[in-house]
Amino acid sequence: MKKIKSIIKKNKYLLTAILFFIAVLSFWEIYVKANKIQDYVFPALSDVLKSLIDLTGQKSFYKKIGFTCLRILKSLLLSAVLGLVFGLIGGLNKFFRACLKPIIACLKSIPVMAITLVVLIIFGKEETPVVIGFIMAFPITYSQTVFGIESIDKEIIEITKTFKGSFIKKIARVYVPLSTPAFLQGLQVSGGLCIKAVISAEIISFTVNSIGMAMYVAKSNMFTDTPILFAYCFVALFLSLIFDGIISVLKKALVRW
Repeated sequence: MKKIKSIIKKNKYLLTAILFFIAVLSFWEIYVKANKIQDYVFPALSDVLKSLIDLTGQKSFYKKIGFTCLRILKSLLLSAVLGLVFGLIGGLNKFFRACLKPIIACLKSIPVMAITLVVLIIFGKEETPVVIGFIMAFPITYSQTVFGIESIDKEIIEITKTFKGSFIKKIARVYVPLSTPAFLQGLQVSGGLCIKAVISAEIISFTVNSIGMAMYVAKSNMFTDTPILFAYCFVALFLSLIFDGIISVLKKALVRW
């Protein structure tokens, strides 16, 4: 009994969030059924889950998810690597940071739809989602890495000046480990944004074998396929939760202080 109470106490916020989520889903189902709202207007949760179960029996469903996940991973990997590298340089060099500041500001403020149309002309419909995902995620990973470098205690920086070895070794042994918490936080925040950006770009660019294209087709047949549209929204939500969970595990494993 004491163990159960201890587990509940440690995870009370998580349990509260789960209970609230269940309550919202229950209200959704009851409200739609009680008011007899048509599926094409707003489907009941049970209809959405039924559509999701039906989709899991189709090979094309997994193919679409697989290709979309591949595009998301490409975007995140590119934004993580370049965000870390440029962030380290920007955190250590004020001139470099000042040069990138207007570019980062532009990337943060550009609407997804507007930039997607431009990128579509340059890169084509297959690579456009990857580029858009990178554009949305990179400013966050870069800014967080810079923040991590700037947050390092000045006394530690002074101590590193006495270390023997190349500057690259100092970066690898001091700056990278100490900026990792901020970098992972940026990666976690940018992950959900990247997933939304990639799927949105897939819809706009009509990318074949994608969640975005499946959602567009479902929207086009809204009088019959609205539950399918919601089912794919659930898939996107699951992908975000999975990615967020992976980053949380990495943070616990890599950041021990």
